[in-house]
Parts: sequence; structure tokens; C-alpha cells
Amino acid sequence: MCHGIPGLAPPQFLLDNMAAIINDHQNNQYSPPAGHMLLRSEICKWWSPHFNGRTLDPNSNVLITNGAIGAIYAVINNLVSEGDSVHMFEPYYTQYINQIEFSGASAVTSPMYTNDKGEWFFDFDHFEKSLDANSKLLIITNPHNPSGKLFTKEEIARLSAILEKWPQVAVLSDEVYFHLPFDGRKLEVFANYSEANWSKTVTVFSAGKMLNCTGWKVGWAIGPKNLIANAFAVHEAVAFCPNVPGQIALAKSLEEAFTKPYDGHKNYFEYVRSVFE
Repeated sequence: MCHGIPGLAPPQFLLDNMAAIINDHQNNQYSPPAGHMLLRSEICKWWSPHFNGRTLDPNSNVLITNGAIGAIYAVINNLVSEGDSVHMFEPYYTQYINQIEFSGASAVTSPMYTNDKGEWFFDFDHFEKSLDANSKLLIITNPHNPSGKLFTKEEIARLSAILEKWPQVAVLSDEVYFHLPFDGRKLEVFANYSEANWSKTVTVFSAGKMLNCTGWKVGWAIGPKNLIANAFAVHEAVAFCPNVPGQIALAKSLEEAFTKPYDGHKNYFEYVRSVFE
């Protein structure tokens, strides 16, 4: 197994905020297990547009974790156990298997394939036939790792229709690469397709991927109150709380990342896209 390393350094404004924050001793102590309220509040502010303007409650819709993998672990190990099935499309990010095995559940995969143009597709027929009474969770990665494929609106619609027949199946949507370039294509968010989708979906993000600080290990999960509360129970038992100075530095950096000019570009994320496009 290998670990990805960002091709860019963290932005200077993030490093400057961290340097200032660690000099205040209060910022080096535990935060509430759900995460520092400043970061939870800022996430609700800046991720509301990602969820079609939905009003997000920092007390019930957001959980800060030890990186995105901490959120994934908390979701999986709350929702499934021995005898249950977790579904994925293959190829998949290798850490998912580790988390599923710790839960005692079984991984069930459906293939992806390419056409003669090298375009990736999901085998939805195989996925639908693989579902049964033991199915409890579907993990999707959008944009997909490792192919980079984005779900189209039509694919989200088809996947949603399949899952309507299996109401016991929750969805973990890994969107840690939401900010990377998509060649002009739109990121279709699974949780936005319908209220039914929102009610069954936990969406996961990573500060490490977003701001090139993977060693800080700060991620978060966004979703409906009941699923976030359930994930919280696992997260609190395993980690209690994530890196607190990192949480505060990120909270103080999000507005600059989204709104301030960076290296001749509209904001930091447009700068990142310009590097990789």
C-alpha cells in the first residue's frame, strides 16, 4: 500500500495561522469530542453551498475526525458488524477494506470498466444484483479514487433508484477530492439528489487533501443528525478528539482559502486547479 503526497506545500496563510495559534496554551488542549466549535461553525458556513444551500447545524450535522479516514472508520464501525455486507465499486481505495475488516462485515464489490475511449463506467446491473438483506452500506468515492471518474447526474439518479428498493442501505460518500479540477465537469453530490438521499448519506472531507496538510490529520463528516450522532459514538471511543491547533488554524483559514486572491488567482482553489489543469 502507498500513501499519496500532495504536489504542493500548504498555503502560507494556513501555516501562519498555525504558528500563531500554538503559542496560546489553551489551543493545545482537548477540544470537545465532536470537534472545535469554531471549525464546525466555519464548515457549516462554507459547505452549505456544497449541499445546495442547506442549513447545516454545527451541533448535529458535523463531526470533526482524525482525518477523513477517521470519519470513514467511525461510520463503518457504527453501521455494520459481523454478517453485514458493505458494497463498493472496484477498483477502490485500499483503506476501505481495512475498515470493513475491523468491523467484521464483508466487502462486496461491483466492477468498473472502460470503453474504447478509455472512459470509466460503473456496472450498476452487477451492483443491483449483489444487494440482499445483509446489505447495510454502500461506499462511493466522488471523484473516484483511483480513476478520477465523476458520477454523472444520470448515474446518481440510477444509483438512487436502486437504493430506494433497499431502504436499510446507508451511503458513505467520500468526497475528499471535491476541490480538484474536473475539466469543466460538474461535481454531482449524491446527498443533494433528494431528501431521501440526504437522510441516508454521510459525506466525508479531508483538510489534508484540500489544503495540502495531510500530516495534520483533520477531516470531517457531514450528514443527518442520526447518522452523525451514531458515528460520534465510535469516534469518541477511538480518538476522543482530533488535532486541536490544526482544527483552529483550519477554521481561521477557510475564509481566506475560499475568498481571498492567491498567487494571481481568484482564490486558493483556483490556484490549485491552475497548477494541475
